Amino acid sequence: MNPPNAESSINFGLAFVPRLMRPDKSAWVGHLPFAASLVHALRPRQVVELGTHWGDSFFTFCQAALELKLDCQCHAVDTWHGDPQAGQYGEEVYQFVEDHGKKYYPEMSSLLRKSFDEAVQGYDDGSIDLLHIDGLHIYDAVRHDFDAWYSKVRPGGIILFHDIAVRNDDFGVWRLWEEITKRYDECFSFSHCFGLGVLRKSDGNDGGPFFKKLFQGRCDLEIGDFLRAIFDQTSNLKILGNAFLEREKSLEVIRQRLIEIQGNIDTHYDHLVHNFESLLTSTEIKIAGLEQQISRQQDQIRQAQFIIERKDKQIQILTNETNEQRQYIQNLNQSINSLAIRYSRLSFLASQLQANPIKQGSYLQRINRAIRLRFEILGILPSKAKGSESVNCSLDPPSITKHVIEKISGKLFIASGRQILAVRARCKSLMWPGEWLSLETGSAGDCQTLAFIIPCSITIGKRLRIHLECLTWSGQWHAFHCLDSIADA
Repeated sequence: MNPPNAESSINFGLAFVPRLMRPDKSAWVGHLPFAASLVHALRPRQVVELGTHWGDSFFTFCQAALELKLDCQCHAVDTWHGDPQAGQYGEEVYQFVEDHGKKYYPEMSSLLRKSFDEAVQGYDDGSIDLLHIDGLHIYDAVRHDFDAWYSKVRPGGIILFHDIAVRNDDFGVWRLWEEITKRYDECFSFSHCFGLGVLRKSDGNDGGPFFKKLFQGRCDLEIGDFLRAIFDQTSNLKILGNAFLEREKSLEVIRQRLIEIQGNIDTHYDHLVHNFESLLTSTEIKIAGLEQQISRQQDQIRQAQFIIERKDKQIQILTNETNEQRQYIQNLNQSINSLAIRYSRLSFLASQLQANPIKQGSYLQRINRAIRLRFEILGILPSKAKGSESVNCSLDPPSITKHVIEKISGKLFIASGRQILAVRARCKSLMWPGEWLSLETGSAGDCQTLAFIIPCSITIGKRLRIHLECLTWSGQWHAFHCLDSIADA
């Protein structure tokens, strides 16, 4: 089969879209378009990579061979433990590479987890079409790897060296590359992405149009600069495009997530609305119940206020009555005090009358005149002509008693006669609450005098009136309005 032309190989690399391209994980991403063009031009049957790490370059070889439908086997040799320059890393790196290879290239990719010196024994000389050396980058290590594996590459095969542009620290690939470029003619270098050296093991032929133009660029600066620029810019575009695709994927994931969130929000919103409506209904029911309870309580308060107002009125009435009772008691006490004074004076008068019968007669005459005068004033007796005097009141006793009780109740009464003892007994049987005073003249016993006091504050009842009217009187009644009348008489 004739080798493809240079333009088709270059275009394949420019159009190649790497499935695995992660600038944050690998420094090889800038050389992926050239790797695809290299596979297109070389048509390898066996590819070996020394130092795979995350596998960006290795899986680019696999993807290009798969898209070109080549009968090709790709082998990745690495311990996947790291080295002093790359650092140590965990098992997750190897697990990722293994899972990715099994998922996309199960028939053509294999991982050899061993050292480079252990793996080299499994290859025959001249059996490898494409060898990529990207292990430990110190000069002695990379020189050893080149010398140990050079014979395993067939004549016309390609050897790639990564990091030829790195000169800091103990990196020594640049030094080996300078030695190679002095010793071999068919070589070309890229300076972007830490540099990539391309060496073709001579077989006496030019290797086809692509390799002829590529190695011609070593001497022809215009061709070399063009190839370097086109693959450098393409890699940058692919990095940007990959970033754009990753961003699109991220955005799609975000969109899907937003759709999911929106669905959850709608569901949650419906649930919240339902709960809110249920809560609102329950709250309205509670509010209605509370309003009814408040209304009942307000009615109870109004009733209590009405009862309180009524009680206040009753209290006010009782207070007024109490005040009246107090006033009544005060008046009664005053009357009692007044009666006590009158009683004392009457007692004094009675004692004087008993001690002096002669003076008693003079007093009786004066009393008769006072009684006559009082009765005339009250209308009980008719008025007498001026100058006439009478000691006795010869009116009918029941009639006099009736008039006396009805018109001068609450005053002092003095009675005399043979049946005075019977009168006193009958009056005492009435349980009369007033004070009684007996006045005796000291004469033959039929001139006894009985005095009793009816307090002004006590109303004369019907029962007393009847009893007094029914008494049989044999003597005369003498009534005075007050003790002062007797004192004045």
